[in-house]
Amino acid sequence: RIGGEPLEYNFASTLGRGGLQIQDFRMKKGNFRAAFSGVFHKGILRIKGDANLDNFYQKTPAASRQAGFMRRMKQFLVYRKWPQKIGICAGGINIFDIKCVLKTHRDHLEIKNINFYFNNHPVNISGDWAWGKEPVLNLTLLCLPKNPGSSSAKRIKKIETKAAFAFKETVFDAKILTEILKGDSANQCKQAIETTFKDATLRLLAKFNLKLSAQRLFCSYSENDEPYAFALKNFESVFDCFSSEVFNVKFKSMFLEGGLYGKAKLSFQDRVLKPDIFLQITKVNAKDLSSIIYPAFSVYGGLFSSLKDKINGKIFCRANYKPEHIPRWQGQIAIQNGYLEDFQFSNWLAEFFDITELKKIDFKTILFRFLIAGKAIKLEQISLNSEKVQLGGDFYLKENGLIEGKLSLNLPAVILKTSPKFNLLLALIGNAALQVGFDFQISGACDAINFKWLESDFKNRLQKILPGFIERGIEKKIERIMRDISG
Repeated sequence: RIGGEPLEYNFASTLGRGGLQIQDFRMKKGNFRAAFSGVFHKGILRIKGDANLDNFYQKTPAASRQAGFMRRMKQFLVYRKWPQKIGICAGGINIFDIKCVLKTHRDHLEIKNINFYFNNHPVNISGDWAWGKEPVLNLTLLCLPKNPGSSSAKRIKKIETKAAFAFKETVFDAKILTEILKGDSANQCKQAIETTFKDATLRLLAKFNLKLSAQRLFCSYSENDEPYAFALKNFESVFDCFSSEVFNVKFKSMFLEGGLYGKAKLSFQDRVLKPDIFLQITKVNAKDLSSIIYPAFSVYGGLFSSLKDKINGKIFCRANYKPEHIPRWQGQIAIQNGYLEDFQFSNWLAEFFDITELKKIDFKTILFRFLIAGKAIKLEQISLNSEKVQLGGDFYLKENGLIEGKLSLNLPAVILKTSPKFNLLLALIGNAALQVGFDFQISGACDAINFKWLESDFKNRLQKILPGFIERGIEKKIERIMRDISG
């Protein structure tokens, strides 16, 4: 009995001069069924068969599942191959037309080929398993997906995975490389994902959950040979393998001298994988993190190139991934005890106010909420708190690559006094305010952002802090000074 349900099996075979004839080997557990036949002779095992995980994508009554099983078994026994209609449209996972050839040697097992159709997609597996004191397993998996209805630009042409496992005592090392080829000859895209585990273990926990741990884990991703990579230490993950509706994963690790925690729920809706992911990053250096994620955000053009290596501080991030009509990441970010240096907006402020020290802004905290949906980004409730400035506002990057937003800046009067441009203005204001507020509009393209001082908003601010603003004749003087400042 596994996972609360009995495992039923039937095995019928004969042994003769032609070797071991496997006439009928059937297994059943819940909504999983498999049937095989074959022969083992002179060290070579040949197997044919089919397997089915019925009702994987949607709920159906138990009676319907049983009827489906009996129908499939009859078809299997008569035709030895399930027809195409038992593919992915049947609401289950079907592995049919399995043809397996294994050859045993004195010191290793040769996996000559394992061919099958996975929901109508042809798959081939080959490899070698060397046993001994320190076993080594090498596998190659090749899939040529069928993508009916997909546009040629998005169609996956080939998926190839190469995996190597080296076992030593109680741990193992592993390297898994997956390459995906998309598109047609005119618009081809090659993606590669490589994961390396060092000193890893795999344990079976209560309720038949699996725990995968590794002292070190290296991950890299590249698209058209443009790579980015990161490393994790003391990685731990737990997989819930026997939930019929949702596949749950939890993981935690050391990451860039900070921490990483996450959990994911993988479910199927309308035969489509729907991942729901939560990530939490703590005490990670912002500059180190920007170097890792920068290649992943190249789709946003010059926006992230202008941010790379410009922010320092410890990042705390909480993010959720939702597989909606347009997949989206949303969450909150806090950056503590850092500084902005050579930042596009701070450089512009330094030039606008003629205050050089604004080129580098030390801050206690930066807080904001974010939403990433397709090629659009929203940064909302931005709040920067420092001794030099107080900054807040919202920022939007649209699908068309254009930017819009508004930022509000509060400058202490003691800092504003150091600006040659604002001396006269500050003299008119006098001691009415310890801080002076300014509003700025942001617009333009990612690589050519425009900043504009909103003068009317500034006048409205002054009216609130200066009594008798109009009666005292200050308005025209301030307008004249503002024209001189704006050029």
